[in-house]
Amino acid sequence: MRTSDRRRAIWYTLCRQRFAQIEYLAQKYHVSARTIRYDVEALSRVYPIETRAGKNGGVKVADWYQPGKTPLQPEQFDFLLNICQHLNDDDAARM
Repeated sequence: MRTSDRRRAIWYTLCRQRFAQIEYLAQKYHVSARTIRYDVEALSRVYPIETRAGKNGGVKVADWYQPGKTPLQPEQFDFLLNICQHLNDDDAARM
């Protein structure tokens, strides 16, 4: 699975479940917890994702966000992720 495919799958998982622990996502996508953390960091530049630390911590979609019936197309998702990787911190936060 390519990185962009995995990140898209993580986003869809979070939209369905609203919350997931890092370890669960790592097992589900057969990667390390560190890789999931990198994925979440990249996704949080594009999507309203929040992290929670602690025993019951994990990754969640912001409470205010209600996913639409038509999320970004794969090409749109890859394009935005690519752009975000090249932005400075201020621009990335605005994006």
